Amino acid sequence: MKKLIVALLVFFCVSILLQAAAESAIIDTATPIPDTASNNLSEVFEQEDNHGSITFAEPVSIETHSDRENNRIEPFVPDGLEKITLGLDDRITVTNTSQYPYSAIAYMKVTGRCGCPWECTGFMVYKNILLTAAHCMVCSKHGEWADQVTFYFGYRNRSNYLYKYNGVWNAYAGTLFPNGYDRYAELNDWCVVKLNKNVGDVTGYFGLHQATDSEINSHYYKLAGYRHDLLKYDTGFAKVRNDKLMIVYIDALPGNSGSPIFTYDYYAEGLWTSYNETENYGHRISDDLWDYLKLYGLGL
Repeated sequence: MKKLIVALLVFFCVSILLQAAAESAIIDTATPIPDTASNNLSEVFEQEDNHGSITFAEPVSIETHSDRENNRIEPFVPDGLEKITLGLDDRITVTNTSQYPYSAIAYMKVTGRCGCPWECTGFMVYKNILLTAAHCMVCSKHGEWADQVTFYFGYRNRSNYLYKYNGVWNAYAGTLFPNGYDRYAELNDWCVVKLNKNVGDVTGYFGLHQATDSEINSHYYKLAGYRHDLLKYDTGFAKVRNDKLMIVYIDALPGNSGSPIFTYDYYAEGLWTSYNETENYGHRISDDLWDYLKLYGLGL
């Protein structure tokens, strides 16, 4: 009888382990889909001298990461710019887009080298540095890179916004999508954009925090992004997927790619990038992204 009980217990434990392994395999192999930047826009783009260049960000390593919780860049709110208090809200439309931290979120209107227009989201993380998804800088229809980008902050419509940047920019992408949006691209879907003006002095900028696994699994987040001229946000939790990605239990829509995933005290700990059939994903402030910002400086 004892042998039978032991055998049943062993069978039960093995079954649980096999089921967990199968579920893990599904998560790791599910085909990622980029949050495709929307090409169905509500207004005609302006054609301006807002060209830039996109460069592959070569992998670098300049420091150890045993003390990630101390890897921070402080948020900045300009004098006179009203700041909101974050609460536990359902997804809503932001009515005052000029309030911080919404003022630091960019509505990106992009024209590709192929001539296609699309929209995306980015956010300021320093005076002249903006973060977004790498795929926000490439046409989803033709695979052509961005040619012109206009960044609107505090956007309500083309004649009502806090700040508009349509000058020269230089972008440094974690991937140039050599094989489309594959697993490598998903793990490196970030882009650092350097602007030629200190836009953050006007808009403010988010803090950055390289959160630990336990912090990501316990923090309550807000995700805010633009789509069809409207800035909307939702709140919720996240959990670690791997050292570069976080699973985000927050609603988002196409056009929200590059949106900040941030805490109540305005520290961005990720940006929204992709999804599969069951889950939304955000890119963490990973070691390679952090090292790139620190090594190349880019004003930091």
